[in-house]
Amino acid sequence: KGIEAMYLEYAESLKEWRRRGGKVARKNFLLASTKEVVLPPMSEELSELIGIHLGDGTLTKYFIKISLDPRYDLRYVTYIKDLIGGLFGASPSIRREKGRNLIYVQLFSKTVCEYLHKEWNLPFGDKIRGKATIPIAIMKDEVMAIACLRGLMDTDGSVSKDGNSISVRFYSHNKMLVDQVEQIGRSLGIFTFRNPMETGTRSWSKVLDYFRIVGSSNLRRIVRFHTKFSENKTLRKEEVAEHYKKYKGIRLPFKLGNGPVVQLVNS
Repeated sequence: KGIEAMYLEYAESLKEWRRRGGKVARKNFLLASTKEVVLPPMSEELSELIGIHLGDGTLTKYFIKISLDPRYDLRYVTYIKDLIGGLFGASPSIRREKGRNLIYVQLFSKTVCEYLHKEWNLPFGDKIRGKATIPIAIMKDEVMAIACLRGLMDTDGSVSKDGNSISVRFYSHNKMLVDQVEQIGRSLGIFTFRNPMETGTRSWSKVLDYFRIVGSSNLRRIVRFHTKFSENKTLRKEEVAEHYKKYKGIRLPFKLGNGPVVQLVNS
């Protein structure tokens, strides 16, 4: 029900993305080496995008692509599209894959890809074999590390039902990346456990700290947390999309206020 409602809300956008996706992708591939772009300095926005890429991204010599689930992530698709456009001054294409629950945000630019590879040490191709990790400059700056952690947790992390409560977790087969995520989380005083390939917290007070300090740009994570916070209800994954319309006016990234409950919906 919730997923169907979300598809209806984004129906026109989906049609346009489908119509333009293949055409734009082919055109952009041909223009990848010549497209004029902006190469930004380190910022919270760039750090968050690097985290998003380390979670669900693919980098080649010609494009960067973020893979998401259209059943839950259409609002996040728009957020990432705007994030990339704002950083590099070029609009990425959006393409949905037929027969699979996959939708891509993809920017074709050899210049951007070389910049991410050389300046930020992001490998081309397989991220695990390439030993992809959070850049040292980001790890050394707490503000940037928080933004990068948000991008990682919004993609490869989870806000999960854990009995009658929820937990915040990050899981990856890339042990070095898990080590870094644990280091950031513990330095902020919010992560409390570590398994071989997973780190995070099951403590409700630490989950609150996570959303105060790190926050989220992914509506799927925000709704599950805020429903527990404001209504003491623990949503199953398939129930989350039913609540999206309540959060139509939310500003992203979302962080929990230190005072009264934050007003999320436009009045």
